This record gives sequence, structure tokens and C-alpha cells, in this order.
Amino acid sequence: MIWRSCVVFFLMALSAHDVWAQPRDFPVTPVKIVVPFAAGGPTDVVARILAEQLSMRWGGKSVIVENRPGAGTIVATAVVSKAIPDGHTFLIATNSLLINPAINQSLPYDTLRDLVGISMIATQPVALVANKDFPANNIPEVVAIAKSTSLNYTSPGPRGVGHLAGELLQQKAGVRMTHINYNGSAPALTDVIAGRVPLMFDIWHSAN
Repeated sequence: MIWRSCVVFFLMALSAHDVWAQPRDFPVTPVKIVVPFAAGGPTDVVARILAEQLSMRWGGKSVIVENRPGAGTIVATAVVSKAIPDGHTFLIATNSLLINPAINQSLPYDTLRDLVGISMIATQPVALVANKDFPANNIPEVVAIAKSTSLNYTSPGPRGVGHLAGELLQQKAGVRMTHINYNGSAPALTDVIAGRVPLMFDIWHSAN
């Protein structure tokens, strides 16, 4: 089942002067792109493609991808929000950037005060996928199983679009499933393939 889209944003620590008035020889030190998920997932892939393109544009200067998974993207976002605002530290963010302030009363950063958006760089649909031996081929069959037995599902992290898609399905179908948290698509998908978790809401391009 194809679900709602996941949007990928490109942000940096806030400083209007540094954003719009970069020196001619920018970057003067290695640039860091922080990814809030484990390596190998779709957001990580987008970051690495972007890093390669930026390095080429900047004459081969170093652009490093750093994976900082944890706490539903809050760990990585906090790291970037506290970085020196000199334009050398960026964040690859997903829908969680908007979701977290809405469902967390206390965050170690203020999204609007501490970060500035650079660009939307990708949109990706979200899909519900299952282990090959899972005895359901469509949503009604998944719902029927969830009504008759305890069912687990996973997503690339808590409070992300995959997690919320699972919660929405439960709400609409009147069932309860247990969310198993992972710090990225790659480790979660590995366990779905192995049969340790039957279902996963994931980015389509990762799960396909």
C-alpha cells in the first residue's frame, strides 16, 4: 500500500549573514551533512548523492556525511542547531522536523529560531511492506489479522511519518499494533526480511 509522502529538507544552523554572504572561497573547512538515521537508508542515500554533487560544485572540497540516529531525529537536529553557524554544518531532515515540535513539549532546540531552511530536495512515497511469509496481501487482510492476534510493525524511527502512518491505520481500522522502534530503514528492513518483525512502514524507494 502506498501511503503519504515523506519530504526531505536541507537545513543549517541559523545565521542570516552566513547564509547569504558566504566568502568567495567557501567552504574554508570540510562541510558536514548530518543525517538523523542509520547509514544505508533512503535519507542517507540522498545525503551521499548531495554530498558528492556539492563537493564537485565546490572544486573537490571535502563534504562529509555523518549519521546521528536517535530519538526520532531529535539527536541529529540538536547537533546541527548548536553548530557554529558558519554555513559548514547542514542537516538532512524529514517530516519529523515538523512533527516533533507538535508532539514534544520540550525539545533541545527551537526549530524556527535555531535552523534555517535551504531547500526541499526530495519527496518519497511511504509504503506498507511485509515479510514474504506474512499471510496477508492487502490492508483488509492485515486488519483482520491484527483483530485476531497481537501484531507488531516497525518504521525507521519513532514519531516519523512511517510511525504515524501505522498509528493512523490503527485509528481508522480500530485495531492495536505494537510499534518496534529502529534507528533507520536499513536495520529495520533487515529484520522484516528475516521475519523478526512482520510489517514495516517505510520509504517506497528503500523497501521496493
